Amino acid sequence: MREKPAATAPAPTSLTRRQLGFVGLGFQGTQIARRYLENGELLVYDLRAQAMERLAKEGALLADDVAALGRRCNLIGICVVNDDQLATVALGSEGLLENTSAGSILVIHATVSPDLVLDLASAASRRGVLIVDAPVSGGKVAGQPMTFMVGGDPDAIAQCLPLLGSVGENVTLTGTTGTAAAAKLAHQIILCGNLLAAKEGMEFAQTYGIPADVIKQITRLGTAQSKVVDRWLGPVVPSDTAKLLVKDLDLCLALSADRSLALPGARLARTHLEPHAQE
Repeated sequence: MREKPAATAPAPTSLTRRQLGFVGLGFQGTQIARRYLENGELLVYDLRAQAMERLAKEGALLADDVAALGRRCNLIGICVVNDDQLATVALGSEGLLENTSAGSILVIHATVSPDLVLDLASAASRRGVLIVDAPVSGGKVAGQPMTFMVGGDPDAIAQCLPLLGSVGENVTLTGTTGTAAAAKLAHQIILCGNLLAAKEGMEFAQTYGIPADVIKQITRLGTAQSKVVDRWLGPVVPSDTAKLLVKDLDLCLALSADRSLALPGARLARTHLEPHAQE
C-alpha cells in the first residue's frame, strides 16, 4: 500500500559534515545552487564552462566532471532538463551512483518521470544512497519565489530542509519517493490548461474591445482567479518556456497512456504550445 503523505515536515537536521554538490546550472538550477552555496562549501558541475564560471565568481568550487563531484560530495542537487539527462548524470561508471559513498543523498530538482525516480531510488538503495525528489515551481525569473514539492525518506528530507527552506518560500511534502515528481507533472497539466484558458478568454474579450487589464482585474476578483492571468504578458509563450512545457506534457501524456488515463485538456494545450516551441 502506498504510504500516505506526512502530515507535518520532519524537523530539519544540521548540514554539518555534508559536502554540498550541484549538477545542472541552467537559469533555474543556478538560482537553487546559489542557495546551496549560502549553506556551505559547494562544488558544481555543468557541461557549459560559462555556467560554472558564473558560480565560481560567487565562491563555488568547480568539478572536472560528474564522477569527480560524486567522489567529493555527499549531498548533491541535480537540476537537469529531462529523463535522458538525469539518467546520464546518475547512472553508468562515470555517473553519481557509482562514485558517491554510502550515506549520500541525491536531491532531484528536475521535472522528470516518477517512474525514473523510483528506478534510481532502487538502484541507489543497493549502494546505501538515498534519493529525494524535490522538483520546483517558480524561479524562472530572478527573485521570484520558489515552491518545492518533496518526496522521499523522512530522515533524508530532514537533512535537506535547511537547503530547501532557504531556497523557496514554500515546501510541501508529498509522500514517498516519486510522489513529488508526479505532483510536479500534475502541476504542469493544470498550468498549461490555465494558459490555454487565459489565452482564449483574453482573445474573446479583445473582440469586444475590452482591455486585458480589465479582464485581469475581473478574474482576480472573481472565481476564475489565476496567477497565470495575474502575470499575463500576452498570448505568445516564450520559445524556451514553451519547449519545456511541451516536454513536460509529452511526459504526462506518455505516462497517462500507460495508465489508460485520458488527458484531453493536456493534449489540447500541447497542440497550442507546439508552434511557440518551434520558434
